[in-house]
Amino acid sequence: RAVKLLPLELLTRTGGKRRWLDRFRRAAGAAVSLNHPGLVRAVDYGLDDSISAAYVVSELRLEPTLAERLPAKGPLTPAQALRLAYDVAQGLRALHRGGLQHGRLAPSRLFVDSAGHGALAGAGVGPALAWDRLPIESACVDATGLTYMAPERLIQRRPHRTSDQFSLGAVLHEALTGEGDLVAVFRW
Repeated sequence: RAVKLLPLELLTRTGGKRRWLDRFRRAAGAAVSLNHPGLVRAVDYGLDDSISAAYVVSELRLEPTLAERLPAKGPLTPAQALRLAYDVAQGLRALHRGGLQHGRLAPSRLFVDSAGHGALAGAGVGPALAWDRLPIESACVDATGLTYMAPERLIQRRPHRTSDQFSLGAVLHEALTGEGDLVAVFRW
């Protein structure tokens, strides 16, 4: 199993602890209820006051992420990218139907098995907690994810399924070309 710790101090410094805990319980509960092959399964969640952290427990995946695969094997063929896109899009569909948005889709969060099938990790708990903060201010978003983030997320708009679709397109662009800087492509 893999355990992700979310420090309460960082996540509750704005907005109040009660509001944050309510958001966490709703989002983590929704994530645990999802079971789809295109998603890395979250199996448990809770709060641990002894370490002042919330946690989400997920299945442990041993296959490489897309971020690890690309430098080792180069860009995907169109057929490989299509398989990966289908799997991840279906996983996002399940996530969105469960009332969550991923909000942090990046090659480092896509696991690719030996047959080329993909599974998306990080089932939307972080963005549900911190959507009203700028991504760079949030403890739930790392700098890597900013490269793939939809423009509306950078101006503090609530995440939407189209935000995840934009991010999937940015990830697929990198998977097919080996070029990760979509900002340079669009010349924002």
